[in-house]
Amino acid sequence: MQKTIESILAKYGKLIEENIKTTLQDENKVVTGRTRDSVNFEVDTNTLTINGAEHLTVLDSEEGRGPSEESGGDGFFEQIEEWASLRGIPDEFHKIIYININRDGWKSDGLNHLIEDGILDLIDQMYVELEKEIDVFLSLEIESAFQIEE
Repeated sequence: MQKTIESILAKYGKLIEENIKTTLQDENKVVTGRTRDSVNFEVDTNTLTINGAEHLTVLDSEEGRGPSEESGGDGFFEQIEEWASLRGIPDEFHKIIYININRDGWKSDGLNHLIEDGILDLIDQMYVELEKEIDVFLSLEIESAFQIEE
């Protein structure tokens, strides 16, 4: 049964990962390919974990990123450059975007639409599949426990 549960979690982990990546790609104005590609899943025994780049939490917070004296961390300017280049924004505007984000912050719409757009449905389907597997296992266990030998 354990292998079956792990395979169900892996199946839905992959589907959820693909859903998030597709949504991030469709919302192309929000993230770079590197951020999208950071999304992955892990299955450990009975646990499914979805991982991603740390700054996805800022995107998801609906608070965005406030003004900062700091640079945004290692590689932040390079991420802005990549993001702007992918959208055809001329090179001379990359530094301006970077400075404005650091000075003024950035307001996020949040990524809650990810949950609304299919992930909850996938989680519900996963629970149904897991429930069926557990029901079959318990039925067999109960049946074998109460068998009367003739």
